[in-house]
Amino acid sequence: MLTLQNRDLRIDILDPVRDAARLGPRFCWGGYIWQVHDTTAGPLLTGPEWPEPAPSAFNGQGLPESFRHRTLEGRPLTWRGDAGVALGAGELRRNRDDQVHIVAPCNWNVTAAAGRIEFSAQHAAAGFH
Repeated sequence: MLTLQNRDLRIDILDPVRDAARLGPRFCWGGYIWQVHDTTAGPLLTGPEWPEPAPSAFNGQGLPESFRHRTLEGRPLTWRGDAGVALGAGELRRNRDDQVHIVAPCNWNVTAAAGRIEFSAQHAAAGFH
């Protein structure tokens, strides 16, 4: 994980490559805040499986950012047939059971400097970019 901190808070941010096992097709892989720790109160964030140390990537943990690839009703937004793109995550495919999988993650450029971490990416799939 990547870390930003000052004397009061520590922010744990998932690394889009090293922490890929914690990432799935539902949330953006760059800048995914896993946990915020307050020096007095301790961990501030939970997810639906809290305090499981390895929650399902589908359910997430912390403060993930989402760019939806389908509506709440299931209508595809960024799909062409069985191929799609989850913005910030990568190229998607549906299997026979209609499960969605990342088949080609987008490549993130991560630049860390004192007091900041910058994430940038360009990705194209299924006619979207």
